[in-house]
Amino acid sequence: MPEDWIVLGSSPLSEPTCFENREWAEKYSNKVLIAWFNQLRRTFPCLPERIVIKQSQQEFFVVVTFTDERQFEYAKDLADELPYSWDDQAKEELGPLYFKETKELYCSLYKQDN
Repeated sequence: MPEDWIVLGSSPLSEPTCFENREWAEKYSNKVLIAWFNQLRRTFPCLPERIVIKQSQQEFFVVVTFTDERQFEYAKDLADELPYSWDDQAKEELGPLYFKETKELYCSLYKQDN
């Protein structure tokens, strides 16, 4: 079986992001991706070399790779158990300004939609 992967996204599921905002994305997208990558490697330390960053067109995602059926089962289990929010180390990596600016932008975008 050739190497394949399951996409684990670019941030925790419950955390607001503003990737569609160009200014925010230029400032924070790499920082968010690296914080997510680091958090996943801390959360799932069994095979950290299989949690990697891949590029698809112009977007980057964290993925878990596999090359056989046993690894595929592990990858599916890992994808089902993704952290729902940032851990303390990721919050430190991102810094308080990230959370302040993201929250303000996210709220302003939400208000525009309603």
